[in-house]
Amino acid sequence: MMRSMVFAAAALLVAAATAFGQTPPAPAQPPAPTQTQQSPTTSDIDTARLTAARRVVAANGTANSLSVFVARFVPEIIQPLARAHGLNTDQTNLAIRLLLEEMQSSQADMVELAAQNYAHHLSTEDLNELANFYESPVGRRYIQTLPALLNDGMSAGQAYGQNVLGPRLQRHFQELIAQGRLEHS
Repeated sequence: MMRSMVFAAAALLVAAATAFGQTPPAPAQPPAPTQTQQSPTTSDIDTARLTAARRVVAANGTANSLSVFVARFVPEIIQPLARAHGLNTDQTNLAIRLLLEEMQSSQADMVELAAQNYAHHLSTEDLNELANFYESPVGRRYIQTLPALLNDGMSAGQAYGQNVLGPRLQRHFQELIAQGRLEHS
């Protein structure tokens, strides 16, 4: 049970870290064609495109972003799962440690998956321009500032959720209960 929980949390973290840590550029031209039915593999992507995508993930610090993201969110993901499965504190800490170790040992694979994802969705030219940006002085400053931007954004999002969305959802739940469309438990 713990192994499947750790695997599910790892998959969620990889997907979230890849999406969360990147800011998409405004499209100047139609995007490169994509395949939406399956994940990209290196055999689906030409060598020049994949090389450019690897340059992007190296330049934008994907590995570092992934490490920071994993360290921050593994406990937040594991703890509710552990409670739902009735794990005690020692078991929860073990699950957190195992997932952190697994994510650390799989980091190169996850970075390669991120590169494949970039290559799947962007043209070689776009990837090279993106890498040039990340390698430029302003791109490097952006990368250095990104952790603070993301942290501030997460804090603002949590505050917004608690102070604005939470009360709104509570009001909607109360309305649904009053209308008999939702049972109060």
